[in-house]
Amino acid sequence: MTSSGYDIGLYGQGLFDTDDDARNRRALQDLSGSGFTTLVLFTLHVHPSGDLYLGDNVIARNGAVAYRWKDTQDPSFPALVRGLRAGGFRTVLFSIGFGGPPAPEDWQHIQELLDQGRGGVLVANFKAVAQWTGVDGFDFDCEEDVRVSTVATVTTELAKVAPGGVITYCPYDRTQWWIDCLAEVHRTHGNQVVRGLNLQVYGGADPLDWIARLTARKGSTGVTDPAAFLSAGQFVRPPADLPAMFADYGRAGMRAGFLWQYGTFELPARDYAKAVLAGLSERSHP
Repeated sequence: MTSSGYDIGLYGQGLFDTDDDARNRRALQDLSGSGFTTLVLFTLHVHPSGDLYLGDNVIARNGAVAYRWKDTQDPSFPALVRGLRAGGFRTVLFSIGFGGPPAPEDWQHIQELLDQGRGGVLVANFKAVAQWTGVDGFDFDCEEDVRVSTVATVTTELAKVAPGGVITYCPYDRTQWWIDCLAEVHRTHGNQVVRGLNLQVYGGADPLDWIARLTARKGSTGVTDPAAFLSAGQFVRPPADLPAMFADYGRAGMRAGFLWQYGTFELPARDYAKAVLAGLSERSHP
């Protein structure tokens, strides 16, 4: 949360996954001090072998970092993450998965690896990435038809290896399925390990419906304050248009919102963060 109690999030597709050092430095400078507090780096792909790819480039294999630019990127990926923290970010995550069409089979590969008893190498790869980069954890963008138990198991395992232990989910539909995932995690641990849900409102998620459904399932999910558990996501718009869009979420009791995604900004990042915060905090509007 910001000092004002709000969490302003941002997804960054392709952010920092390049050896264009000047571009990386410009992005870091733009984001530092912008007012954004959470960044989700998009995205990690899981191959059938368990190898992890950041976009199109392998980043971990056989439990070790195998990033193409590990020794040449300047600043290095870990240094960029440290720079984000120095610039006001409280949480930095990697997304796992991707939407479609056609949807990649990242989560199918995860499920198959678990079913084959090969989950160890998968978890070792995620651990290597998290420890090398210094991110806090992972955001699950599962848009595939896998079992609830698959998501719950990966939640448990990755919460152990992420330096900050942070796991979030990023749904846009299948509300009942995602709530069942939360319930299974809660049943396994006796408490809710998942930090929150990043709702793809731009993909059709209805925050008010989610609040109502989570309220009805408080006992089984352990989510005692549904509105505070949710972050509402919108496509990037001109900053002048954003306060009105996020005001509805603030009035519903939500204190977090995010934008998809950094690569579509046409103005300094601070202009967008300020607009999202203005909307969430305008609870007095009719």
